[in-house]
Amino acid sequence: MLKGKNRKAPYENIDTVISENVLFKGDFNSEGSVRVDGGIEGQVKIKGDLVLGAKGSIKGDILVANILVSGMVEGTIVAAGRMEVTPTGRIKGGVQCKTLVVEEGGIIQGNCKMLPDEDETKPTENLTGLYSAADY
Repeated sequence: MLKGKNRKAPYENIDTVISENVLFKGDFNSEGSVRVDGGIEGQVKIKGDLVLGAKGSIKGDILVANILVSGMVEGTIVAAGRMEVTPTGRIKGGVQCKTLVVEEGGIIQGNCKMLPDEDETKPTENLTGLYSAADY
């Protein structure tokens, strides 16, 4: 059960779904929220929320408002707000967010940077500059 001031997860209004048998190769950009049950290979920039299903995978850097990880990510994740990792979630790479929830069984293999609430950091256009390969 979530405790604290943000009890409700923000992942609701999904605009786009990448289905289980779909593999998207290339940079992926979206103005709205996205659910990924298939795969993406490339940089992901989403102004809304991202839900990565248990069978979903992303190989590339991610810039997003909020993210729920139940599948596999290989790359840097920058979330302006909340990041949740479920028991089936696996992240291989650095993460940066304001709020982090990792359920028992969830794995993050990389560095984590928590942003304070008062930090007015603007999302970065160049994700690769946030972490070097040595950070992984």
